[in-house]
Amino acid sequence: MVSPRWVQRPAIAAYRYLIAQAGTEASVPVGKDSMAFKPNYNQQRAERTRAKQAKQDAKRREKEEAVARRKAALDAGLPDPGLAPDSAEPEAGGAAEP
Repeated sequence: MVSPRWVQRPAIAAYRYLIAQAGTEASVPVGKDSMAFKPNYNQQRAERTRAKQAKQDAKRREKEEAVARRKAALDAGLPDPGLAPDSAEPEAGGAAEP
């Protein structure tokens, strides 16, 4: 007795089953068409590198701006905004400690 063809080729039977369930052949990726596009790893790596460099540049700019603000405050005679207020000085309205 010869077995049916679908028993001999289970992959094709499974494919036909998927086609029947999906209703259209285009919805089931097969072979060469299974990927939407061929990934370009060098391009993806370049994009990651650009993003990383942009982030580093933004951090550097923020630090430089903070330094410029502190220098401008010191030149104007204001206390350094980056430092905590001096705790050694007594408060204006507080009681003096013995």
